Amino acid sequence: MDEKLQLVLHEAHRQFKSESVFFRVAGLTPKTWWKYKAGETAFSNIKTSTYLSITENLFTPYETMLIDEAVRATKYHCYSDVIEAFHEIKLQHVKNMLELRASIEVIIPQKEEGRPIRKTSSRIRIIQEIGNVYSNIITFEINIPPYDVPSGHKNRLNWFNDNYKECLVR
Repeated sequence: MDEKLQLVLHEAHRQFKSESVFFRVAGLTPKTWWKYKAGETAFSNIKTSTYLSITENLFTPYETMLIDEAVRATKYHCYSDVIEAFHEIKLQHVKNMLELRASIEVIIPQKEEGRPIRKTSSRIRIIQEIGNVYSNIITFEINIPPYDVPSGHKNRLNWFNDNYKECLVR
């Protein structure tokens, strides 16, 4: 299976209540989604607009860039699979971003028809500002309520360093 598709499937299952919710949110028809999953349509030949629609609902632009890094790391046997590579590379980048005074924000879950569309109750976003216009953003699902994340930059940094192994959903 294509490594990017493997990662997309993993993230769709991890983040969304169901595949049908994911492909509906991503603007795909059930037939199109099942063709990618079944390998009838090669994921490497996907239209750019479809790829963007899929990735924008699962990843930040910065994380989308990390997908290629994870695929390369897997091909060079640095990691056993692309999912492990992606999450480890994300953590390495986040640790570097936090050393450079990136901020940590808590994201309240999205709802559709009054119900959450994602599996976890909350997410955190690590933001590294670059100038006035651009920022690097990495997002993690967390398995604790948003009110359990402390406020204040230093408190959140200490909380993340002490708790990320237990709180981050892989």
